[in-house]
Amino acid sequence: MAYACGFPGDIGGGTYDRRPVQRLNDASHGLFDPAGFDQVLEVPTQHPTLAAALAAVGSGKRWLIRIDSDGTEAVAPNLDLADTHLAIEAVNRRRPVVVGDFAFKGNSDSRLSLSGLLLAGKLKLSGALR
Repeated sequence: MAYACGFPGDIGGGTYDRRPVQRLNDASHGLFDPAGFDQVLEVPTQHPTLAAALAAVGSGKRWLIRIDSDGTEAVAPNLDLADTHLAIEAVNRRRPVVVGDFAFKGNSDSRLSLSGLLLAGKLKLSGALR
């Protein structure tokens, strides 16, 4: 027997549990392990907004921005980050909404990872990204 479920709205990021099995003992963790990054930026504790955290990001490192909010923020970053891994994720069981076009440019050693966000805008990728 088989069945299918319909969804009446946007899917993707959500307030459900997104933790990998190996980190089930920490309720705040998302998909990414902070130990795998050079810099971890917390929104809103270290930076009041996603825009402020993105302003602190520079090329050549592994950055993790963790958002502990269900709020909506209008932001339209235009990032050019060679040799950089930028990961932006909602803290587990959170679902922030990012309104605006998000542009990311890089080279073959650049990487963009998103987890648990609802993007209300265009995601524009350019360059030789992985």
